[in-house]
Amino acid sequence: MDHILSVRGLRVWFPVRVGLVAGFMGRVQKNVRAVDEVSFDVGRGEVLCLVGESGCGKTTTGKAALRLIDATEGNILLDVSPDDAQMLSRIDERLVELEPALQGLDPSASEST
Repeated sequence: MDHILSVRGLRVWFPVRVGLVAGFMGRVQKNVRAVDEVSFDVGRGEVLCLVGESGCGKTTTGKAALRLIDATEGNILLDVSPDDAQMLSRIDERLVELEPALQGLDPSASEST
């Protein structure tokens, strides 16, 4: 079936400060995990219903899918062919593999040493 919307590994985390002094100093930063690892597909002519308890991330998932808020991680593909979706998935997997090597290229990492 042709998917009109594919969401893979969606994460939306909101940063929060902890403590007045630590927050102003920028030393402590924690995250509220509003949505963590959500995946689903919606085919043409289908209807998706998100059901859950209050505060479980239904609205945040919908807002991220509509790009009203930024996703922390994951892919939101709108009307992408299956071949293109598979290619994007392979690119994402390769980027995850390369991430340790890319972190070594970060110029700000060498300034702190």
